[in-house]
Amino acid sequence: MPYQWDFGTIFRKWDALLTGTLSSLELTFWCIILAIPLGLAIGLMRMSGFWPLQIVGRIFVDFFRTSAVLVLMLWFYFALPVLAGVEISPFEAALLAIGLQSAAYFSEIFRGAVSSISQQQWEAAAALGIHRLHALRYVILPQAIRRMIPVSFNLLITIFKSTSIAAAIAFGELTYQASIMTSSTYRPIETYTVVAFIYVVIITTCSFLVRYLEDRFSIERLGR
Repeated sequence: MPYQWDFGTIFRKWDALLTGTLSSLELTFWCIILAIPLGLAIGLMRMSGFWPLQIVGRIFVDFFRTSAVLVLMLWFYFALPVLAGVEISPFEAALLAIGLQSAAYFSEIFRGAVSSISQQQWEAAAALGIHRLHALRYVILPQAIRRMIPVSFNLLITIFKSTSIAAAIAFGELTYQASIMTSSTYRPIETYTVVAFIYVVIITTCSFLVRYLEDRFSIERLGR
């Protein structure tokens, strides 16, 4: 007997799907807010001439890049409250896990972008008597950031996809809402089909934006 599809049951609970989608986007937003400035700071530490900062930055990057985000999430949610004596919500645990790991990746993107700038730019700034920090801020960073934008958007897409893992600690994002709906509607195929469609729409939209930015900035570089 062929399977009888019933999407009506799922769409009658559209508010739960909307809530989950908004929660996923909210978590993504705050992970970005944490990851970008922290990643820039870690990247600067990696490029610092002060070796203790270089070591700290290297340890941070190596640890979080090689850690499984689910394990980090579970550790922040279950272990940190016991060790630190503080309450950690599912949202905060997911934010720390995804945000810190993403910061490690952002630091490498930032470091690579700065390293790609010609050494002549630094030398020209020094010849004009511009302090190295001012040269970094006003000469190097504006160029590096433009080169970072396309690849950074790819990482933002990865961050959004990683929010689905937060269902493991009962954070009410889209995947968790889907599991709740499945237990009440007994329609897992329809539920996860709709959820997959939502992810595809959001990620495809972001992917088009990434390709547009890649094309635009590649054209601008060729025009120089």
